[in-house]
Amino acid sequence: MSEHATAEAIVVSELHTLDTPSGAALLIEALAERGLESSTSRATLVLRDFLARGHHVLVARDGGDPVGYLAAVWSFSLSRGAPVLLVQDLFVQAERRRRGVATALLERAEALAVSRFACRLELGADLGDAPAQALYERRGFDRIQGRAVRMKLLPEGMS
Repeated sequence: MSEHATAEAIVVSELHTLDTPSGAALLIEALAERGLESSTSRATLVLRDFLARGHHVLVARDGGDPVGYLAAVWSFSLSRGAPVLLVQDLFVQAERRRRGVATALLERAEALAVSRFACRLELGADLGDAPAQALYERRGFDRIQGRAVRMKLLPEGMS
């Protein structure tokens, strides 16, 4: 497990299959905050499947306790001919927000993208989430003008 420490003593490490119980607890907390429910066994299975597909979950710890995570997937830019790292989810426990945890996770994601010669790191945020928007702007993320993201939910089990 490779680690990255920040000045705030936040340690960010990549989640591996054997670590999924700690990641599952954070995932359940993130889902609950969004009004969704999950069990420990379901969250653990979801994380194991996510990791088995070659995706990444970075976990931030403070004093060994997990306090946030970032989930990212790889894509590829045909126009640039290079990988793209897409941040699918970023969560920090409410009591730990605005203390450098998200910054540490984003720094680690950027380092991962650079290590794989990615042409960009992409993420999305709710337009009404002013703290997240401000963080992303401070970290050098530009809003993509003239582009709207749309989503169509598929029945469970369809791919």
